[in-house]
Amino acid sequence: MEDALFHQQLKAEYEHRMWCEYMEQKEAEEKAYLTQAEQYFKDLKEFEITQMEKEYKAIKEWEDLQTV
Repeated sequence: MEDALFHQQLKAEYEHRMWCEYMEQKEAEEKAYLTQAEQYFKDLKEFEITQMEKEYKAIKEWEDLQTV
C-alpha cells in the first residue's frame, strides 16, 4: 500500500515538473514571437518612412521642374 502511494506521489511530482517545463518552454516561445513581431513592425515603419521620403523627393523634384 505504501509503495503504491509513494509511486503515485512520485508520478504526481514528475507530471508537475514536466508541466512546469512545458509552460516555461511555451512562455519562452511566446516571448521570442513577440520580440520578432515587434522588430518586424519597427522595420516596416522604417521602410514606410523611407518610401514616403523617396516619394516626397520625387514630387518635390517634379514641382521644381514645373516652376523652371
